[in-house]
Amino acid sequence: MSADDDRPDGSQGPVDPWQPIEVPPVEDPPLPRVPASASAPGAEPVVPDAAPMYQPLHGRGRTAAGGAVFVRPSELPDQSPTDPVERPWKWYVGPTAILIALIGVTFVSVFAVVIVTALSPSHPSTTQVTDDQEHWFGLGQDILWIGVALLTPFLFSMYLRAGQLGMRRPPVWWKAIVTFIVVVVVFYVMTGLYAWAFHLDDNSNSLLDTDSGFGNSVTRDIAFAILYTVAAPVAEELLFRGLLFRTIRDGLSKKWLRSSPWLAALISGVIFGGIHYSPAAANQNNFLPVLMALGFLLAMAYQFSGTIYVNILIHSLNNAVATGSNTHPTHDWVYWLIGIGPLIAIAVTFLLSRLVRVVFPGDPPNSARPPSAEPAIV
Repeated sequence: MSADDDRPDGSQGPVDPWQPIEVPPVEDPPLPRVPASASAPGAEPVVPDAAPMYQPLHGRGRTAAGGAVFVRPSELPDQSPTDPVERPWKWYVGPTAILIALIGVTFVSVFAVVIVTALSPSHPSTTQVTDDQEHWFGLGQDILWIGVALLTPFLFSMYLRAGQLGMRRPPVWWKAIVTFIVVVVVFYVMTGLYAWAFHLDDNSNSLLDTDSGFGNSVTRDIAFAILYTVAAPVAEELLFRGLLFRTIRDGLSKKWLRSSPWLAALISGVIFGGIHYSPAAANQNNFLPVLMALGFLLAMAYQFSGTIYVNILIHSLNNAVATGSNTHPTHDWVYWLIGIGPLIAIAVTFLLSRLVRVVFPGDPPNSARPPSAEPAIV
């Protein structure tokens, strides 16, 4: 290079080989653009942020001029129960979870009675121990059932997402709201007609009488308010609707029937009502058909709304009404605790969904998706 040659920056003179040369930056190539459709002349084309990260989806996302819709995989909502799932659980996962829950409660209750009886100086009878510790036993049972609902499907598939148990936001909000209103109205109308036809009243239901511990102490009032309006709705909905109903529905749909949601709702509803049978409370058993019908309605609510939050809100609201109208706590502020029980139940379920995302893996072993890919939609 001669002294008269131009420098790379355009200046004249000799080039010093020991001085750095400023090279203008190389601009990245423009991102691919989606051409406008012939049916929409003059429309501004849409530039995806990164074309490979987008998938076509109808009804959601950004619409290109040609009518194509693009969304990121992370923006894809969890599929509702009516959508086909990528890896459905086997039909026997739900019944197995129910069996494990019942066996677990039996063993835990017997163990608790034995321990409390052995530690008591007066050696009370089994009935006295059960009455004395009923609120703690009920809360422990529901915690056990929540654990069974989360762990049983994971043991079969080594994979769990919160959306698989229905812990997802409603896919369509107006549909969830309408489902909530319809189920509540139908249930209370049906219950009123049933009570009128069989001449039943509040005295015919011994589930929430004074023997259950309400009104005996503040501790019991708080424990039973949380038990009936928070713990029981969350545990039973995850176990009976999020797991049992879904596995029966998917199993029937895959093998025999297209109208499997209705039959699966009926089966899970009968099992749900039968769980509440109590040999020691004959009056309570008068309402078992009502509880079976409630189980059926809750299953269909899950089917149509696509979220377990609607079920938990209905279940908790019903328990709050029953608890508040049939009991007399020691203090009036306990009624406020009962009233906000449905909101607490929703908050607890949301925290459980966060816990599932932290504890359980995002993709199953041997998945065809690369580790860097978004979690599979199920």
